[in-house]
Amino acid sequence: MNEGMQGSHGMNDFVNRDITLEACCRETIDRHSAFNNMIVCSQCKQILKCFDDVKAFNNYLTFCISRRREIATSQYKNFYIISFKSYDSN
Repeated sequence: MNEGMQGSHGMNDFVNRDITLEACCRETIDRHSAFNNMIVCSQCKQILKCFDDVKAFNNYLTFCISRRREIATSQYKNFYIISFKSYDSN
């Protein structure tokens, strides 16, 4: 699946690419991704946006970078994942 993820966006300071998701996040994705593609891990409070379409993933990645949002990208099962911290967590 890695072939679909875009390379350089010019603002890579905001993107941590190809991280390994925490076990709690993987469990949250397994439990909730069939019902909602944007979920919050109940344990670590990361916001997880799950995509099964690489074009939608890359569009959202571009949006996050344009907003200078600090994000991480990863892949899990058949999903491209963008994760970021909840705004109300430290």
